[in-house]
Amino acid sequence: MKRYVIGTRGSPLALVQAKTVAGHLQKLVPDCDFVIDIIHTKGDQLPEVPLQQSTTQGLFCRELDFALLDGRIDLAVHSLKDLPTTVMDGILLMPILSRADPRDAFIGADGIGFDNLLDGSVIGTASLRRQAQIKHLNPSLKTCLIRGNVQTRLRKMTAQKMAGTFLAYCGLERLKMPHVATTIFPPDVFLPAVGQGILGATCRAMDSRLTALLQKISSPQLQRISTTERTFMQAIEGNCTMPIGGYAIEKNGHLFLTGGIGDAQKGVFVRHSIEGDRPEDIAQEVADVVRQKLESLL
Repeated sequence: MKRYVIGTRGSPLALVQAKTVAGHLQKLVPDCDFVIDIIHTKGDQLPEVPLQQSTTQGLFCRELDFALLDGRIDLAVHSLKDLPTTVMDGILLMPILSRADPRDAFIGADGIGFDNLLDGSVIGTASLRRQAQIKHLNPSLKTCLIRGNVQTRLRKMTAQKMAGTFLAYCGLERLKMPHVATTIFPPDVFLPAVGQGILGATCRAMDSRLTALLQKISSPQLQRISTTERTFMQAIEGNCTMPIGGYAIEKNGHLFLTGGIGDAQKGVFVRHSIEGDRPEDIAQEVADVVRQKLESLL
């Protein structure tokens, strides 16, 4: 029996995601064995370090990349939003399955909604994108660093008596915890991270059999959407630790992209939307416009 090793981070959410992908692949090739191997990344090993202070790209994927290249694993499963815009030579990245709910969710202490927060309330988040939009929506709010997996962040929120925190709603759904969300923001109000809700699989570029299997659990539409968002981030010379958001949809063969960038210290967040057919063209135009908008405000 052919055996494939799937590498993943060790958080409960990462394991759920890896097992979901393994289940889909198992249905395609019942005569193959898919096993999970937990690999600890640098981002997991430095839980108290602000992401923006790290000089290392790929905090949540580099060790998995090395494990792929040296043959310890055959496939790695990631949240696409955690991946840098470029991948290592010899590695293929493919968005897989269907996009889950891309929205951001606010989890308020004692069940409070975002609009009912008192002035000066403290919100826990490590994301500069979320910090900028939180302060843009309500300049009276304060933010503080809070990192870790979903369960860890919720524990820290309670222990440190914060008014709430933000999480990706799709993560709560995958963990069967959607009920903890007290406010769910549509993308036109709170712009999600590039790739949020999409799973990304990486494998060795020369592994034609596994590449063919991944193609079967992907789709041209998902690939165009993810390419559009990630090209926007690349065009703006950003990465997953910067205050950048992007969300694309495809409708009737046309792409619609909204991209945004902000300043977490000043509580500024600007955005621009455009329709087009070529991911590279609309990504570059949105990047140019939002960069100019932000520069005019700072």
